[in-house]
Amino acid sequence: METNNESMQSIKEEAIAIFKTILLTKQVYGMNYLVRIVRGDRRFELKKPEHEQLETFGSMANVNDYRLKNIITWLLKNYYLSMVNLQYGSLGLTAKAFLVMHSEDDLLVGKKELQINAENRVMSDSLKKIRKAIAETEDRPIFSIFTDWSLQNMIDSKPQDIAKPWA
Repeated sequence: METNNESMQSIKEEAIAIFKTILLTKQVYGMNYLVRIVRGDRRFELKKPEHEQLETFGSMANVNDYRLKNIITWLLKNYYLSMVNLQYGSLGLTAKAFLVMHSEDDLLVGKKELQINAENRVMSDSLKKIRKAIAETEDRPIFSIFTDWSLQNMIDSKPQDIAKPWA
């Protein structure tokens, strides 16, 4: 939803769909699974068939994956969501999320904060291919190689040297 200020936009509708989905699933799930639920994505089997019956299932069908993932990443970075389990990338709500759900105010974000530049998108796609190849080689689930949150942190930090990523 656009606001009067051209450089800001409200993400309240998307955020509330994500928050409600976390509450309604009654378990913790990662970013990809939450996006699949709110987009109504039936390409893969759902972890629980009743998730298709959630009021949020398909509520964000017209919002693309990258935008929703960028919103979730923003919500994490700004402490509306928390990482409940780093190993699995499971997300939980913070007190700030409950405040947004009970507020009449918009949740405004700078448009540039949600944009993914072409370089980052290519890096993300490359890292996902590497993760998938490792998972297949080791016969392990993809999330056990590294989570989407870890992937996003790699992209954000852009290590220049494997031996000294802090340099």
